[in-house]
Amino acid sequence: MGYKLSNNRTADVVTIIPLTSNLQRIYMIEVLLQNNYIGLQKESPVQAQQIRTISQQRINSEKISKLNLKLIKSVNSALK
Repeated sequence: MGYKLSNNRTADVVTIIPLTSNLQRIYMIEVLLQNNYIGLQKESPVQAQQIRTISQQRINSEKISKLNLKLIKSVNSALK
């Protein structure tokens, strides 16, 4: 699962931020999402260190969601 960060509908690419289910170690650059957030089955760290731009063709819309403003601020802080 990942989060789409850019919202340019005319672009061929989008910026995303992936999640992981690995909870063994949560790094300072990661932001933990609780399992009740957008229907996640378990807690999942947002991997801010893995932010990337990909082709929109690679996106399965069932696995994409949006971060709320509070989480966007948390991710921005983690990236600094």
